[in-house]
Amino acid sequence: MRGQLHRIPISLAILALLTGCLQQQAPKTSKSLPEQASTTPEAPRLTAEPSLNPATIRATLEKILAADSSCPETPAVSSRRQLRLLTRDEYNRSIKDVFRLGGDYRGSLPVEQKVLGFSNNAQYALVSSDHAAAYDKTAKELAQQIVATEWSRLVKCQVNEGAACAETFIRTYGPRIWRRPLTEDDVKALLRVHQVGADISMTAAMELVVRGLVSSPHFLYRSETGQDGTLNAYERASALSYFFWGTTPDEELMQLAASGALMQEETLLAQARRLLQDDRAKEGMKAFSNAWLNYSAVLSVSKDATVYPNFDGIRASLARETEDFFDYLVRKKQADFPELLTADYSLGDQRLADFYRAQLTTEGDQQKLTFPDQPRLGILGHGSILASLAYATETGPIQRGKFVREHLLCDILMPPPPDLMIMVPAPKEGATTRERFAAHTAAAACRGCHIKIDGVGFSMEDFDAVGLYRTIDNGKPVDASGQVFALDGKNVDINGARELSQALATSPRAKQCFVVQTWRMAQGRLESADDVCAIRQLASTFVQQDMSMAELLVQLITDPSYMQRSH
Repeated sequence: MRGQLHRIPISLAILALLTGCLQQQAPKTSKSLPEQASTTPEAPRLTAEPSLNPATIRATLEKILAADSSCPETPAVSSRRQLRLLTRDEYNRSIKDVFRLGGDYRGSLPVEQKVLGFSNNAQYALVSSDHAAAYDKTAKELAQQIVATEWSRLVKCQVNEGAACAETFIRTYGPRIWRRPLTEDDVKALLRVHQVGADISMTAAMELVVRGLVSSPHFLYRSETGQDGTLNAYERASALSYFFWGTTPDEELMQLAASGALMQEETLLAQARRLLQDDRAKEGMKAFSNAWLNYSAVLSVSKDATVYPNFDGIRASLARETEDFFDYLVRKKQADFPELLTADYSLGDQRLADFYRAQLTTEGDQQKLTFPDQPRLGILGHGSILASLAYATETGPIQRGKFVREHLLCDILMPPPPDLMIMVPAPKEGATTRERFAAHTAAAACRGCHIKIDGVGFSMEDFDAVGLYRTIDNGKPVDASGQVFALDGKNVDINGARELSQALATSPRAKQCFVVQTWRMAQGRLESADDVCAIRQLASTFVQQDMSMAELLVQLITDPSYMQRSH
């Protein structure tokens, strides 16, 4: 019997029954990128590599970050009506939370393409028939598990009771998995799915119901289409929950949505603060901080084991350090942005303390690292970032400089001319990394961009290829002098990563860039010319009021510029 069930064209049959309503409310979208064939049968990618226009992005950012503006006091609504495909992580956490399951359900799901670091960009998350098949494969396996081993725990009826038991399951779990109340038409459509399977067996019928729920666009996509120009109460509940927790709304949010209370600003703000303080918000902090800083790259970056024999054993600890540090500053300490760059401590255990040659202290339930003999400050002193932006045996001053310009200052650098051959300078006896790269980038064809990159990257030469503090490179004293070119309208001379961090911590542009990065995460898209004034207003408030990072996140997701929708 089970073999017959596998032949049912579920991706077509179920989607045909369940998609009508969603298709009617879906907004028009701009022309999408061509779809790409699956890279593997198990984990197809959602789109081809995003085709971004650096000049357009740069022009928009410069308007947002400009000193002067002609923006009105109340910016026009610019947020778009859109459907947002759940990421693999959001899908996985939603399934586990709704059905209270262990395990990992991401294995066959399409791999998102990152757009400037972010994997939740709705503009590029396009689904082909291959991707639909991958979602159905996961749904089928999940349905078999639920019906075979979890059913008696989830509902108080038996599978062989037929449609009556199916309706109990649908009415109990449908609103949670679809994140809104079910209409009677929804229930009837799902019961028709049960009837299709009942011709085979009651087990097959119930598996089809589960597959119908989790294969539906009502689950796979998060609606932000709104009603009368604003997100409805259930869309607001999902917006808060997925931004902070990366999963489906909890019972309290759903009840407030049902009562309409989430349409009130006071309730919306209170719920945003509640979610941020809940430990589940660490998932949201991790998703944003890693998209912004890409510290998880340390888990796979190549290092020469003969030069750094102990590095493989510390990779996970380095990534966890940055993840925990960001979460601690935002949620636990309610810190301002400068502390992200100038904290003279970090978080970790004895193993990490031994790696850094740091001191380990305990404050309450928190283990902190301090660096009394090192100029190590904030995130630019984290081994996860320093090692990720370096080569197998030596530092990467160009990579580090480019990272700071683009990720921390939102200065999108134009790509080099297509006919320019770029080669990493070969090792040279008696020459430091700085000397080799300085000679390489002094060429006229390179100077235009590298005047912005090199002075920043060279200032981080006091940390080696795995993030350890050093004073000697290839037998010579390290020269970590540098300059941040055109930082808030002036060139700032610096010496070492410590002074670089201090310069960035007081920079209005760095603070404004942080707002842009959080905005990208919340909106699930890149900024456009229509968004300039709304983002400028948020950034201005963040800078002028010395707002904490936590409060910025609360204001960002509850602001009218997010909750209202125009087109």
